[in-house]
Amino acid sequence: MSGRTDADLGALIYLAEQHFRDGRLRQAKEVCQRALAAGECADAILLLARIAHRQRQWTAAATQYQRFLRHAPEHAGAHANLAAVLERLGQREAALAHLRASARHAGDRVAAQFRLGDACAARGRWAEACRAYEQATAETPDNAAAHARLGATLYKAGQTRRAIDSFEEALRIRPHHAKTRLDFALVLRQLGRITAALRHIEHALRLQPDDVDAMSALQPPCGRRARPGAPGDASSNC
Repeated sequence: MSGRTDADLGALIYLAEQHFRDGRLRQAKEVCQRALAAGECADAILLLARIAHRQRQWTAAATQYQRFLRHAPEHAGAHANLAAVLERLGQREAALAHLRASARHAGDRVAAQFRLGDACAARGRWAEACRAYEQATAETPDNAAAHARLGATLYKAGQTRRAIDSFEEALRIRPHHAKTRLDFALVLRQLGRITAALRHIEHALRLQPDDVDAMSALQPPCGRRARPGAPGDASSNC
């Protein structure tokens, strides 16, 4: 039976973390294994997971994160990291489940909702993505990025009026953000509101004159260059 004390264990974990921070991963792993020799130690297990994660050993990282979460099921960071690893392993549904858990338990709820919203949007789950971004805007009403992502997702979900409102709110908060203006312009253009779209594209180009996406957006669907500020539907040029 080991005579190791909590102080001894704490010293080992501190040493392992020092090795990890300094990039000495082999030594960090060896110290964690020493800490675990006397029994389960959640801190050592989490550090083993982080070591495997950094080494891109996805299966080993997933195993250790899952092992750690049996000790600390409400650890938002471990859920988020496990989700990233599972995504690498192609286990997309399991990854999404852990992102949901991370969002439930996170201290930084906005960042967690962003991660969840982005993952849902990437899967075409527009309704759940909207809910995540809506939660982010509720937590931080002046978060322009959250309003912009919500606008783009609402448009994908077919909620055009709300999408426009969200983009307009994003630009009210952060009027000089070129990408938001360009994203809004592309939505307006798809809705046939060409004059309004061109105004936002031109504004984006004033903010970032070399923005290739903004310059490309000036091209109407038929391939001929639109005259900036010209009224009417781009189809009239075809």
